[in-house]
Amino acid sequence: MRRLCTTCALAAVILVAIADGAHAQQPPTHDGAYTGSMTLMETTSQAGNTEQACVAQRPVNMTIQNGVVTIYYTNWGGNTIHYRGAVNAAGGLNATHLNGDGSRSLLSGRIDGSGFTGQMERDKQMCPYRISMSRRAA
Repeated sequence: MRRLCTTCALAAVILVAIADGAHAQQPPTHDGAYTGSMTLMETTSQAGNTEQACVAQRPVNMTIQNGVVTIYYTNWGGNTIHYRGAVNAAGGLNATHLNGDGSRSLLSGRIDGSGFTGQMERDKQMCPYRISMSRRAA
């Protein structure tokens, strides 16, 4: 009986140590809702460009749940455009949007203490945007 109690106590200590170790190794979470704006970046190919798709500035939103990212905004035609991807423990973020012609537009950036900053290509790289977002209060 004494041996059984010693084994049970040892097993309990091991389980607590494993749980504490797993908890200590959890990466920082970036989960939450973010909001901000995307601003058109100037490029040499935009000289005299009157593309409707290249709006100077528009609102943008992002949600992150369990490291899965969805970034979305309403384009000039009233359609909601989604970029989907992932964020790593260090805050690096990569996402893509599947265009109607089968090509992909890319979005990348970083989350830090002040929010998210990144850049997005749109409309076959004719409309590059700089993105800045802050985490919304819960």
